[in-house]
Amino acid sequence: MARQVVKYQTTSVEAARSAQQICDLARKYGASRFEMRWDDRRRLEGVRFAVRHPEAGEVPVVLRAPEETITRILWDARGPNSRKTRAEIADQAHRIAWRHMKDLTEQLLLATRLGLRTVEGAFMADIEVWDDETGETTTMAELFARRARLEPGQRSVRLLPAARRV
Repeated sequence: MARQVVKYQTTSVEAARSAQQICDLARKYGASRFEMRWDDRRRLEGVRFAVRHPEAGEVPVVLRAPEETITRILWDARGPNSRKTRAEIADQAHRIAWRHMKDLTEQLLLATRLGLRTVEGAFMADIEVWDDETGETTTMAELFARRARLEPGQRSVRLLPAARRV
């Protein structure tokens, strides 16, 4: 048996089951308007729901579980006698990524319930917004990444310097 390099390395829980668990958890914490998104290959691509915000009302959240890094870790860690193909490893990474996303979502929802994070603080990166410049929906994280890469003189996000040590 291969050494464990990633939590849930041997999971057999399908991504759709993890996504359903995310929806169930979010519903338990007051979320609504659930949607699962699928790609052209019928693989789970994202989970969308709305969380309640005291002033803003329903705030749309889109969760995705990128698996590229997990795929690379599993591929690099496979034993010399492994017969696993890249496709098999990618499928396992997909399941692993969604298990981790379920855990993360559960912790974020709990943190909001306990007052450790605000809704917007917990889900800021995943809040779905409209980008006037591209004319499409995106997440705050994607919007930030696009704005941070802009050339000087273009509308961008200004980052404050880190505090200096005293």
